[in-house]
Amino acid sequence: MAASAGVDVTVAAREARRKRLFRFDPKLKLMSVVDERDGRLVISVKGAPEEVMARVTRMLVDGAEPPVTDGYRAHVAGVMDGFGRQGLRVLAFARRALPPGAGLPAAREEAERDLCLIGLVAMQDPPRPEVPEAIGQVHRAGSASTWSPATTG
Repeated sequence: MAASAGVDVTVAAREARRKRLFRFDPKLKLMSVVDERDGRLVISVKGAPEEVMARVTRMLVDGAEPPVTDGYRAHVAGVMDGFGRQGLRVLAFARRALPPGAGLPAAREEAERDLCLIGLVAMQDPPRPEVPEAIGQVHRAGSASTWSPATTG
């Protein structure tokens, strides 16, 4: 998607501008990078929409970044719900440009705040080919015995 928008997505270009990486955290459901762009540091965040939205204070609209309103949050929640009902996986993208001369954020909590929502991406995430057989094995195993959380110590 980025390449189709004219962005240089080569590893060399990415590494040349990358200043810090906060790897995907399965508990936070986020990952972030700090890149240098045009002499400034820009934090880019992607992850579960509910986690990104919890850190968003602004939204990108026609090149401006007005504050996010409660109405807009409700609208985004409705869009995410609609994508989910279609069986689509949704990621949210946000960013924050640091002021000129600002240093690198030392911790991800410092980086992943006061973000500007860039948008949502919905995609199909079909099951891997081996999933139907695995589900069949679980069902066959379940017919011989049963398990419930109440039966474990």
